[in-house]
Amino acid sequence: MKIMLYGIAKGKMYGEYLEQCAANIRVDCCETLSELSDNLSSCDLVILSEKAVKQYIHLYERYFAKSICFNDGKSIEKLSVDEIYYVEANMKKICIRKKAEECTVNYALKDAEQLLLDYDFLKVHRSYIINLRHFKKLMHNSIILDNGVEVPVSKYRYPDVKIRLMDYIQKQAKKDWESDWENDD
Repeated sequence: MKIMLYGIAKGKMYGEYLEQCAANIRVDCCETLSELSDNLSSCDLVILSEKAVKQYIHLYERYFAKSICFNDGKSIEKLSVDEIYYVEANMKKICIRKKAEECTVNYALKDAEQLLLDYDFLKVHRSYIINLRHFKKLMHNSIILDNGVEVPVSKYRYPDVKIRLMDYIQKQAKKDWESDWENDD
């Protein structure tokens, strides 16, 4: 897919991001109408505003990508959603914990929370967001993940965490049941 970004100040940065997200995306930037008209016939999509680029990226990540890119303006970290166990705030950075490794990104926790909102992640503490796919056990003041790590749950968030976990478990059980039902046919 070829995308043309027209007159977007951070077009090159957005283009690099999209190209890293998917091998089949090619992004070009142009600043003048003549450049745009010369390349228009070879484009699948033309994006004319920064807001539209952000919306396209959001939709692409939500519906097509099984990975998330953390872009702090200096670097881009691409991670599989399923590999992330939890995200921890660490000063003005976040530490993204995976099964056997971790990475630190210059990213605010609130921005990470927005990025992870469309996936099965839940903020359980002012400093922690967990991947519900790796939930194993809820205790009164913590959650145990399936890798054995214990993540704190704040007293303030505990009631909502409990409700969200129950909803998630029911949703997963329904998916499993429907999958088993389809396989029996």
